[in-house]
Amino acid sequence: MAQSGHHSCLLLTSREKPTELPGLEGRKTPVRSLRLDSLEASACEQLLAEHELVGSPEERVRLIERYGGNPLALNIVAQTIADLDHPETLFWGLAWSPDGKLLAGATDRRGVLLWEVTAGSGRWIGRELPIWSRRVAFSPDGTRLVAGGDDRHVYVWDASDGTLLQRLAGHDGAIMSVAFSPDGTRLASAGGSDLLVWEVHSGAGVRALAGHPSVASAVTWEPSGERLLSGGADGMLRWWDLHSGECVRVHQAHQGTVWALKVSPEGQRLASCGDDGAITLWDLERGEPLRTLRRDRPYERLNITGIRGLTEAEVATLRALGAVEDEASPSPEQAAQR
Repeated sequence: MAQSGHHSCLLLTSREKPTELPGLEGRKTPVRSLRLDSLEASACEQLLAEHELVGSPEERVRLIERYGGNPLALNIVAQTIADLDHPETLFWGLAWSPDGKLLAGATDRRGVLLWEVTAGSGRWIGRELPIWSRRVAFSPDGTRLVAGGDDRHVYVWDASDGTLLQRLAGHDGAIMSVAFSPDGTRLASAGGSDLLVWEVHSGAGVRALAGHPSVASAVTWEPSGERLLSGGADGMLRWWDLHSGECVRVHQAHQGTVWALKVSPEGQRLASCGDDGAITLWDLERGEPLRTLRRDRPYERLNITGIRGLTEAEVATLRALGAVEDEASPSPEQAAQR
């Protein structure tokens, strides 16, 4: 249309400038391109008000700044936040209240959805915060609800009315996991390269287990409250002594990221799960694996000891799919030399 004569006017909008336009536009040609800047703050506030969003002025400013005042993006996120049953709501973590009456779900960009299970009704907590919450937890007495955001902050709310009590800062990456201590006086959070421990009532940091060798992806407490256990993106499981701040034990747990850790009700076993599709059960005191729970993979228990004609990469792939080799078996290169 830009290269033919006509009496029409066509207006196109795009987030990116089409690559064909530079050769067609100019002061003496019928094609013009204009850059649309972000909305003014007052217009952004009006847009959010039309969606009946709640929140403090500071929280609305953070929302506007996060999306650069882009009207399309603000419209989408405001509608998503306002719509309780939005089809794009994704849940990343769940937590029951101690009395079993409430169920909290951590969502992508929408805060925490708190369900009253018997009534089947839900209400939002922190939905004015455009954060991705991966994990959520109740305090042992059920009075507090905590979630970690991708904005590197830990959020603590009053579970009864949703009042934001604390916004804790200190991590160098997105918060991947949160857990209250057994007595409810401390809170542990995992994110970036740090494990941090907080005093619940004051929000003060009481211990920083810094220098996690990889991204800290999961955290839980031993029943005694004297040690933390963490899982990392390197597939390792680590035991941390809170008095010394030292890592006292390390075990390979999974191939890929460790995503969740749960202590059994009697406090003697630990369950871990990871990218490899397995759940591993551990003796919590001795730190030894007890059993692996996994559905059979395509080559489960296939013995490939001494197999010829395969590269190291191909053998590694077979192992990942369940194949096994006898101990001290030769490598493919060694086998090819025989």
